[in-house]
Amino acid sequence: MKTIEADFDSELIKAKFPYKELILSNALYKDSLFNEFKNLQTRPKQSIFIEEHLSITDLHSERAGNPSGSTGAVETCYYQLTNEFYELLSNGTLQEKYNGRDILHTSSVKALTEVGNKMRSFEKYVLENEEISSYNGYAKAVSSKIITLLNGFSFKNELLLILASSEKSKSVSVLFILNGGDINEIEERYGNLKVYFDGFINDELKNARSVHPAETKFESLKVKLTKYGFFTLPKVRQLHCVDRQDKLVELLASNDAPYQIAMFDYLNFLEFTKLNYAKKQTIQARNKLIAENIIGRHEDTVKNLINYLSRPDNKRYTAALHKNDVVNDFNNL
Repeated sequence: MKTIEADFDSELIKAKFPYKELILSNALYKDSLFNEFKNLQTRPKQSIFIEEHLSITDLHSERAGNPSGSTGAVETCYYQLTNEFYELLSNGTLQEKYNGRDILHTSSVKALTEVGNKMRSFEKYVLENEEISSYNGYAKAVSSKIITLLNGFSFKNELLLILASSEKSKSVSVLFILNGGDINEIEERYGNLKVYFDGFINDELKNARSVHPAETKFESLKVKLTKYGFFTLPKVRQLHCVDRQDKLVELLASNDAPYQIAMFDYLNFLEFTKLNYAKKQTIQARNKLIAENIIGRHEDTVKNLINYLSRPDNKRYTAALHKNDVVNDFNNL
């Protein structure tokens, strides 16, 4: 029988839903989603039945190597298993071990999917509505519905920040072009609509910060770190619980750039961002990304702090002086 953990991992890999990267980039959000998943009711699941008898990897490989579209041996077996599954299901003889859960039925994924649907409708609004006077009211209504949808979810503020800083999707950009109108005029209308929307979202974030004013810098940094996979780092994942990971972010937020660079070095975040997020995986692109998108310092400052990590005698770029501190602080979390 497929374990709940294996079923969850399989579902998370193949499931398609908006803002999935937000869940994947944060171990705590992923753990929370797993808790929702394991509390779902089980149901007969075709994928579990088929995967016990057939390699899905082989099926994908056969399809990829068969551009003509003709049915190969593995795909023929797939269709035979599908028929067998529904035959067993219809006559009540399907074994219980073929029951599983659907990640799309979790509350988190339902909320993210609904937010994604509302954002797609929002982006298309300017194609059908040229009257700018309606934009303020429409943006207020959409932002209010999204905020309500996200209430109670731990990722609410991080997703709101993403929405407020996002540009229109590629699919909507194509629609703008295919619309046949004046693209510059359409882009300008969308810009006006987005300004209203961002304003309402930022008001909500300000209200949240007024309740916890000390968390402003912390929340901002946490969103940036989430975006660049910080919470997937092996050492960070070892912290397990949300309080300990949040304390790590608080340490980073409450210290200046030399300490931050030393901690990033200890956690292997510098190499991780170079390999996974920097353009062409260059050191220069990595330094620029860390400087501009994460800690908000000049690129040259970040470059020199990293270069002098092995030089504790340097009086200006003092990241090396914090190397022992960050190890002790991390171990005490």
